[in-house]
Amino acid sequence: MMYFEINEIDVASLSKILTASFPDIKYSVDANKLNFESTDARYAPLIQQVIKVLAASKKFENTSLNYENAYGSPFEKKFYDKDVHIELLERGDVNWIGNGLVTLSGDFLKVKRALERYWLEYASNELQADEIENPALWSPIIADQSKYLEDFPHEATFVFGAKKDAGSVKQVANLVSDEEFLSGKCDNSVDFKALTLLGFCQPSVCTSCYYALGKRIPVKSALYTTYNRVFRNEGSQRLDRLLSFSVRDIIVVGDEEYVRKTREVFLQKAGAFIKELLIEAKIVRATDPFFATKSSKAFMQKTADLKHEIQAWIPYDGKAIAVGSINLHLDTFGKRFSMNVKNGTAFSACFGIGFERLTYSLFAQNGPILDSWGLDLAERLRLR
Repeated sequence: MMYFEINEIDVASLSKILTASFPDIKYSVDANKLNFESTDARYAPLIQQVIKVLAASKKFENTSLNYENAYGSPFEKKFYDKDVHIELLERGDVNWIGNGLVTLSGDFLKVKRALERYWLEYASNELQADEIENPALWSPIIADQSKYLEDFPHEATFVFGAKKDAGSVKQVANLVSDEEFLSGKCDNSVDFKALTLLGFCQPSVCTSCYYALGKRIPVKSALYTTYNRVFRNEGSQRLDRLLSFSVRDIIVVGDEEYVRKTREVFLQKAGAFIKELLIEAKIVRATDPFFATKSSKAFMQKTADLKHEIQAWIPYDGKAIAVGSINLHLDTFGKRFSMNVKNGTAFSACFGIGFERLTYSLFAQNGPILDSWGLDLAERLRLR
């Protein structure tokens, strides 16, 4: 018989997770104990992790907003119902230079820059967040410590360079002039002995900040912000699926109570922004594995209320896309990057906005002509 203490844990949530993660294990709940008839010892750490995450996340539960329904009620207006990509291409605001690679100009870029200013001013002026500038590459040590690419290997993009010897340089020179290689047919043409791994194109902008903050002893409870390019290996010729796109993250690091209160500020700001921008969107609970267990991570995070997305409506597609997210990491990154506050391991959360997607959603809802958007929205974005 094996048992675990489960004080102050929602038993219904725990049961859902255990059933999804360990369907073959038989258990019962007796008072404040979770009893197992018999279980493989290798499951014990995973079960303990489930209990720990649920216990920690319960302190972060928010009941002041009904995220699914508080925002996103249809406005009394007619949305633009055509594929706005076509007109943006015809006008030259958008030009594709490869799958997931786009150049932006004209009104589209004008609106994107306005949104970037808005969020920089909010982070710097209202929140007094300290700015951190990062390179667009992760070093291998950041990839290793973050474990991000273990959870999302399909998003990985690598940066290789030629080794510093004549033979390697010659092989790379031949490689980059090879038509099959340049067309993506590189099954047999790449000799990795000639290459050295320089880093990874970053799939998130906040992770390098956690690495840097881990070098500060102790970390002060504070807000930080960073802006950079994100790279994810999912690009297509659609503005909601780019290989490289711009993100601003607002990050909170500190003790548990400070992070809890600041996460609530982020959620309230997300709702206020939706109303202020007159955008058809809503805040929904979402999933992302920000803690290290290998069993049903996405299901557990949704149940534990750790991630929320701002999802904006795309009328002609009849679907919503994520344009921002509020992510609660608990103490996961605190442990991975040795971030410590005075009383223990640091907790963290971040609020990220993807500017190409947010701009695209505004054009998709309002059409490609700014003059038709209305003076109110133009003034709010300081476009007039």
